[in-house]
Formats: sequence, C-alpha cells, structure tokens
Amino acid sequence: DGGGPHTYMAEPSDIVLIAATGAESLTDEIGGILGIPPAAIDAEDADGETHLRLPCNVRLRDTYVVACLGGAGVNRFFVELSLIVSGLRRASAARITAVLPYYAYGRQARKHTSRVPISAADVASLLEEMGVDGVLTLDLHKEEIAGFFSPRCHFASASCQPAAARYLHTQRQLRRPVVVAPHASGVTLAKAFFDSLAELHASGDGGSRFASPRAGAAPTLAMLLPHKASGSERRHLELIGEVRGQDAIIVDDIIDSGKTIARCSEALLEAGAARVFAVATHGIFSEESLRIIAVSDVTTVVVANLGPRPPK
Repeated sequence: DGGGPHTYMAEPSDIVLIAATGAESLTDEIGGILGIPPAAIDAEDADGETHLRLPCNVRLRDTYVVACLGGAGVNRFFVELSLIVSGLRRASAARITAVLPYYAYGRQARKHTSRVPISAADVASLLEEMGVDGVLTLDLHKEEIAGFFSPRCHFASASCQPAAARYLHTQRQLRRPVVVAPHASGVTLAKAFFDSLAELHASGDGGSRFASPRAGAAPTLAMLLPHKASGSERRHLELIGEVRGQDAIIVDDIIDSGKTIARCSEALLEAGAARVFAVATHGIFSEESLRIIAVSDVTTVVVANLGPRPPK
C-alpha cells in the first residue's frame, strides 16, 4: 500500500521467502498460501557465535525474511537476523523485507524514568542500519513505533483481530459475548476485535454456532480499570460495563506472565460472567505463565501461531 518506489508487484518467481531460526513453521504456512517454496537458513552456533549461509541465489530478487523475535532468545535471534540481512545485501538482493510478527522491545517505546533508552526506537534504527528496506509486523504494542522509522523504510502493521474474531465466532458456542479491554491502553485493540465480531454477527457469516435467539445477541463492549480503594494498598479491578450471564472475551496484544489474564478472569467471574475467554496476538508465555493460566478460571486461551509453540 502507499505510493512511491515501494508500490509494485513482483512475480512469484522473483520472490524469495526465507525462514530464520524458530520461524520455520510459520514460514511454511505463508509459503503454502502464496505458492512460494520457503527456504530455511543453514545456521550453526559455535563458540557462542552464529555461522550461517544463505540457502539460495537472491541476486536481484525481492526477499522476505520471517523472524520470530519474541521470548527468551530474542537477542540471539536479532543478531541472526542482522547477519541474514547482511548476507542478503552482499548477495545483491533487490529488496529486503523483514517480516516480524512480534516487534521486539515494543513495550519499551517511551522513557518511564531518566537514564533509560527508548529501546523500541533503537530497534527501528538498528533494522534500518542493517539495510532492511521494509518491515511488516502485527498488532504493535504501541502505535507510535511506526514513527520511529524513516520514510526510506516502508513500515506496515497488520491486525490479527478479524481472524481471531472469526475463530471464536465459528469454533465456540458464544452466549451473549462481551469483549473486554483488560486495561485502558487496550481499548483500541479490543474495539477492533469487537468491530470484527459485530460485523460477523450482523452478517451471519462464518458459520456461527449461536444456539438460540438469546444466545445470538449482538456483542457488547466493557473495560477493566485498576483502582485503589481508599485506605487500602491493594489495587482492585473496576469493571466498566455489564458482563453478568455473558461470555466475556479478554482481548490483549501480548500474553507474557499470564498474571493479567488470571486477574481479569477472576474479576469478571466475580462480576457474574458465565465464561471467560482470552485472546492475544502474541503468546510469549514466559516463566510460570502456563501454570498461572492453567489454574485460573479461563475457559479457552487463543493466540496466533506467530512463533515457536509453548511447551505443553
């Protein structure tokens, strides 16, 4: 999209799709949809250093590198990405686009205190210095990250919310769904999911499994806000909206520790929600997150398949 030198369509034979370490499964799916056989990097780690070789000829070809930069291995994967881009430049690739489903360091997009970096901006600078011509990502944690890139580097952020809404609409028997933003900064994302779900409901599209006219009520929207009661040090979640007797769907961009999902599900059930679902684009699942979610009252957790699958 957009104008200028970035607007053209390459023939499939002129496109190279490369999977960085950890992104093989996702790249295979992308290649299957596009009809382009993906190529995996031949990478080896020796003495703590990464040695890699490009899998095919990329001279004067439009090259897309899919890299999953989330989780504990983010720094190692980022160095590998820089080496891949360097190799592509030296091999005379026509254009290099980094497909980064999860934008690393995206939660560090501003200074919360003195003497700290704005790491999300530094990642943008590093990507451009590597020689990346374009970046494609999904559901940014902070929309201002797009402004960290210069006009030379084409940047695009897509949304998983229509796909997530369609999944719940078709695969779960939702009863009077209410979409819940788990915090004030998550309202925009929750609204995007709500709009997609409402559109599906209004059109009757997607093979919905609504069981009855009452169950098929149009979705509504609610929000949870942290609130500290007078004379108490404990922060409570204040519900804005109505969830009693409804299926509550918590929508967030990231599930990391799992604590936000667990706290929100507890608050929603206390407010009378029938069931609680959780939807997130990026499933980081660090530390004890899976255990925390397993012992919570969440019925189903839905994340996009944008990186290595968490352990069962």
